[in-house]
Amino acid sequence: MGKWDTAVHPRLVAPDGSQKSQGRRRAAVAAGGLLFCLLPAFAFAAPASRWAPLELVGALAAIAVISYFGAAALKSTKALDAAFIASLLAVVFLGPIPAALIWIASELGAFAAQGRRLDAFAVNAASFASAALAGAFVISPLVPDMLHAQAGAPAYTAIAIGGLVMIVVNFLVASLLFDVLGAGNRFLSVARRELLDPAPATLTMIAIGTATTYAYAEIGILALALFAGLVLVPQIVLPILLQPRPVSALSHGQAVELYGEAIGEALKLKRRDCLVLKDAAQFIHERPLCPRDGTLSDLSDGHRLALVEAVLYYRERWDGHDGVPGAVAGDMIPLTSRVLAVADSWSRLTSKDSPHLTHSQAMNQLEARAGMHFDPKVVAAAMKVVEGERLGLESPIAYQPRRARSVPGLTRVLDAFTPVPSRG
Repeated sequence: MGKWDTAVHPRLVAPDGSQKSQGRRRAAVAAGGLLFCLLPAFAFAAPASRWAPLELVGALAAIAVISYFGAAALKSTKALDAAFIASLLAVVFLGPIPAALIWIASELGAFAAQGRRLDAFAVNAASFASAALAGAFVISPLVPDMLHAQAGAPAYTAIAIGGLVMIVVNFLVASLLFDVLGAGNRFLSVARRELLDPAPATLTMIAIGTATTYAYAEIGILALALFAGLVLVPQIVLPILLQPRPVSALSHGQAVELYGEAIGEALKLKRRDCLVLKDAAQFIHERPLCPRDGTLSDLSDGHRLALVEAVLYYRERWDGHDGVPGAVAGDMIPLTSRVLAVADSWSRLTSKDSPHLTHSQAMNQLEARAGMHFDPKVVAAAMKVVEGERLGLESPIAYQPRRARSVPGLTRVLDAFTPVPSRG
């Protein structure tokens, strides 16, 4: 685990290559040991499994695989995971062994087609198998054979509880093996990020899975077609609608506006502050500041004053040295000005008339000046934008953050239908 370096401002120093390799080996060995222990549990203790009807097995496996690859271009962490829902359906209708294999099928495809590391595959496979087995132990005693008998309200309640158990077990196994044992991260921070924050999407997944079990018991395989239309079609269509566009196609002012709004969202700023950032991008190079009425988002006096304040102080320095106009420093600088300063510098590194750095390179430049020129919290928010949307992947192109350029209302749909990325 990395050590804390507080020379300038707190930051976590990444472990060196040997530490990462050792952590990955530990995670892989532990995952392999868990899978080995699960084999006799599946063979002798688990509820019975079946492999018929074959069309159900094939349809659920196809949904799991297509869900992964069909949404590979979407990068949200708050998501509906069709592979999990397919596994929940398999636990109910087929049993734990088909459920585990169907869930692992999507991960196997990623391992074969995308070269995913063996340790990540082993951890995900172990977590999926453990979750399917745990869900079967909860669901099987309380749910009748739904392929041949009608189920009542208690059975569907048991299915929902079993789905929740599967989610929790999947998280516990994956986080303890990969994040804690392998990467040395703190469990509580991982739990908050990957279990509590996506809770609304998790409950939605369980509700969809429970409703689909009811529909399948009533209308058969047509229920899976309806489920695929609800979950898979958006995952395939949305990446086409939201093709990534390079920041280098934008002028400096347009990129400042885009970055300012994205950072403001990451900081959870109020709407009025985000509108100030949007308008300020138009006037940061105008002296004196004379906002034109036709271009403002809000014509009120309060908005004008906030806009003047943001632009007046955005060239101040966090440490107070040689800022402009040199009147304030640190937390005394208006937050909108601090965000505007980072957005302006980020744009100067990536927009049309710039060196066209990647987002990863730009973040290195901004982090080097955090605590001196920039507010470290604002730089951390910019990094959150890059990491949250995977904009810092090894690509020679800096793409526009999705949230700041989405069609109104489409972002919520996008976040809802993006699968949770597996470890590694």
